[in-house]
Amino acid sequence: MKNRICGLVIAALLLIPLSLTADEGMWLVQLLEENLMRQMKAKGLALDAKEIYNEEGQSIAGAIVSLDFSCTGSMISDKGLMITNHHCAYDDIHKLSTPEKNYLEQGFFAITQKDEIPIPGKSVYFLRKVLDVTDEVRACKDSVVEARGGETAVTMRAVFSVIEKRYSAKDTTCTVSCAYMWRGLKYYLYFYEVYNDVRLVAAPPMSLAAFGGEADNWQWPQHKIDFTIYRVYSGKDGQPTEYAADNVPLKPRVTIPISTKGVDDGDFAMILGFPGRTGRYQTSYSVAQKRDITNPVSVSIRRARLDIMRKWMDADTLTRLNYADKFFGISNHEGYLAGETKCFRRFNVEGIKKAQEVQFRAWVAKDPVQRQQYGLALDNIEKSYQIQADIEKYLTYFRETLVTGSELITFANRLRPFKTALERSTIDSTLNAETTVYKNFIDYADKFYEKCDLRIEKEVLPVILRQFTANVPQKYWSPYLLQLHADHNGDAQSMADYLLSASFLPSKEKCMAYMNSRPSVSELLQDPIFLVASGISVLVFTNENKAELEALDMVRSPALFTQGMYAMNIENGIPQYPDANATMRLTYGTVGGIAPSDAVQMKSKTTDKGYWEKYDPTDFEFHVQPKTMEMLAKKDFGRWANEDGELNICFMSNNDITGGNSGSPVLNATGEIIGLAFDGNLESLAGDAYFDPEYNKCVNVDIRAVLWVLDKYAGLQYLLDEIGIFSK
Repeated sequence: MKNRICGLVIAALLLIPLSLTADEGMWLVQLLEENLMRQMKAKGLALDAKEIYNEEGQSIAGAIVSLDFSCTGSMISDKGLMITNHHCAYDDIHKLSTPEKNYLEQGFFAITQKDEIPIPGKSVYFLRKVLDVTDEVRACKDSVVEARGGETAVTMRAVFSVIEKRYSAKDTTCTVSCAYMWRGLKYYLYFYEVYNDVRLVAAPPMSLAAFGGEADNWQWPQHKIDFTIYRVYSGKDGQPTEYAADNVPLKPRVTIPISTKGVDDGDFAMILGFPGRTGRYQTSYSVAQKRDITNPVSVSIRRARLDIMRKWMDADTLTRLNYADKFFGISNHEGYLAGETKCFRRFNVEGIKKAQEVQFRAWVAKDPVQRQQYGLALDNIEKSYQIQADIEKYLTYFRETLVTGSELITFANRLRPFKTALERSTIDSTLNAETTVYKNFIDYADKFYEKCDLRIEKEVLPVILRQFTANVPQKYWSPYLLQLHADHNGDAQSMADYLLSASFLPSKEKCMAYMNSRPSVSELLQDPIFLVASGISVLVFTNENKAELEALDMVRSPALFTQGMYAMNIENGIPQYPDANATMRLTYGTVGGIAPSDAVQMKSKTTDKGYWEKYDPTDFEFHVQPKTMEMLAKKDFGRWANEDGELNICFMSNNDITGGNSGSPVLNATGEIIGLAFDGNLESLAGDAYFDPEYNKCVNVDIRAVLWVLDKYAGLQYLLDEIGIFSK
């Protein structure tokens, strides 16, 4: 057995590249090293580093924006037009939609600027400057630790706040945000100019923007024309301001031109954006835990919920509208976790990580200073995962069921403020309709009952109760759940039936009548669904092995391992990029196809043919509106057709992206937009932990398909004129 394990480790070692592949990496835009630029130019880049990023703002980076640090957009006109993905705007479009004006299914196109719709709460962030504040942060941490009486009482967020306030006082025009790289090796301060008046301009119907829906998510080939256009407004002085009817379109410092030439295999492709989170420095123990414990639990429970939701959404148009956003969010994450688990196995990511850890241990052992600094880090991490294995499983069941598993559970938790107010004596014992907490609950209840299909929630409730009670030991249950379980002989359906009949929450009429009867707050808090929802705390799980984990120094050990891996790789001549953390990054690669499995070869581009191959009028995800079908049948593509008279829809490149990159512009060698990144392929879903140079692909909508929608489908020539695509 020992020899077999050694053989596996040696085999995995052989899989580690001796140098970083040219296309891997989410590189900091403020640190475009000469070597990196040389590699990009070898791929075809025709720009200099300062044309990509400079602090004067006259660079491509000056036109890239973060949409509330969840997606990326880019400025494409000198009148404030900003383009991103449709799925990034999904929540906005969903909130604006009604049964009469269902913009999700019908699309929305502003005929003039006056028709644009303001989006309350929407912000875009322009990166204006980056400062290295590593020395300041470290000095500040020492002073904060001393002031607060010890390191255990201080979080890095508290230290960052001190630095951010210091610089905010100097620069009143920007929002500042501190971020660490390599878990504290470096600290950077990011200066953002934030615009809060953002209005919807154009969004295609889901049948175009999301053709294939959940079924095609993370797949190839895809045929989604996944885009939305907003307009950013400023005050008359060009400065950021809140929404006002007389605000004017923003004149950005720089805009990105659009290429209409199309793409070919081997073409250079560069992406700038704000990728959310990766964990490329995570250990084999983390990979194994996700693969074998937490991911399968989450996937199983989410899939059960999705199946119930889909049944009622297919049966009812209003339910489909009301649940569209919820379904999209749950299914997107479920698909990701399922794909990640599969890719972890397929690419032996645990084995690759173990091989890296063998290298790390050997590197640490060869030097006394390294042994002193990093010697215990990996051992401590390994022990912590062994200690927490069962707890993480139980905690995942808890989060997926009694925390986020049901809209009714979420609704019940809106009663928590009453409990807090009662404990703090800030509310009368008898319910008073004039209190803020009462008014907030009624406002939330109105929205809940308007959007919630109780048929779905009544089917979901027994599912999550069954999952929790069957898989989490009773020592973690609340007294109420223990009694409920005993009273109903452990039958989840019986427990759910009782909760639904005894609670006032599953009926709008019952809820409003009960609240109007002014019960005592204590009586209100005895609602059975609330008792299930509120009876268990995360602390029940996290406190289980708290002392043992503290002894392993699990605050510092992961950071020491990351920093040690960084030092080892630098010593071995391997360039390093930090994990993504919603700061602006650059990734580069080339357009190309993929051989995803044995005997299968896939091309890099899709065309309108795919609509005919996938079209199914009985399946909402694969239906196409009559207007679109007519245009497809006539091949009414105008100037956006390729040399074969077809319309290119999507293309693949090998850029290294993750969540947060959605909507990022895909740029050619001269910095023109050729597409928008919107997805990864199924084979890339181990990408949080590991980038495979052969299989990781980025799925992009071809910008010519976007222009076809604006031109031929929507007839918005004024928008094409504005972005420099003039009529012919």
